[in-house]
Amino acid sequence: MRVICKVILLCLLPLLLFSWPSFGSQKVVIIGDDNYPPYSYLEQELAKGVYVDILKAVFDRLPEYQVTFSMMPWKRGLKYIKQAKRLAIFPPYYWPQSRPYMQVYSEPILLEQVVVTCNEQILKQQRNNWPADYFGLRVATNRGFLAPGPDFFQAVKLGKITLTETKSTEHGLRMLLLNRIDCYVNSKLTIQWALKQLQSAQGLNPLNQSLRFGAVISQQWGYLGYSSAVKQFPFRQDFRLQVDKVLRQMKKEGEIKEIIERFIKQ
Repeated sequence: MRVICKVILLCLLPLLLFSWPSFGSQKVVIIGDDNYPPYSYLEQELAKGVYVDILKAVFDRLPEYQVTFSMMPWKRGLKYIKQAKRLAIFPPYYWPQSRPYMQVYSEPILLEQVVVTCNEQILKQQRNNWPADYFGLRVATNRGFLAPGPDFFQAVKLGKITLTETKSTEHGLRMLLLNRIDCYVNSKLTIQWALKQLQSAQGLNPLNQSLRFGAVISQQWGYLGYSSAVKQFPFRQDFRLQVDKVLRQMKKEGEIKEIIERFIKQ
């Protein structure tokens, strides 16, 4: 009798294993901002950006999951997360109080810094205090870019700083390289990436220019933000834990830093 039971169990075992609920090969769609270069953007229908490169490296180490990117406008992406249409989105800042539908975040991925970059001559004098140390200078930033902060715009209003609004990062850096302005404000990575793009521009080789970074104006970590809807995504906890484990390992081994440096050099 025992022999018969063992034979029956051995015959049924493959069927039981095959039908048992599993997270193996779970398909996951992650939303990315389609217009946030160089961090995250869509180019010729391909997901690109430094966050994309980092997350690709993470997801390649999760064989249990098949992860694809869905790039879309930021506000639409947040709406999808709120409606629980997708598991996660990148790269939000950590604002759980402002977004109750997104209470769970990944390990911090990338520190985004807003900085001022100036001609070397300007920074021969130490200028760590923003914006007071930049009074009397010609400072540019992209049109509508509010990251320089209210104190900066108040100084502009009072005539203590001359503001030039530029149509793009490339435009602002060209003006800086041609000494038409003294300083330019944007995110550090955006400036580094745009300078690389300008290397081949006629008469403007940033490698031969003396530009230096000045004060750090603000900084925020970017994350992978998860939908709060647990019922629609029962695998969320397992996925999040695995992603965080890989991110910590990549940070420890310096891999994220290497990805950023490689991206800038592209």
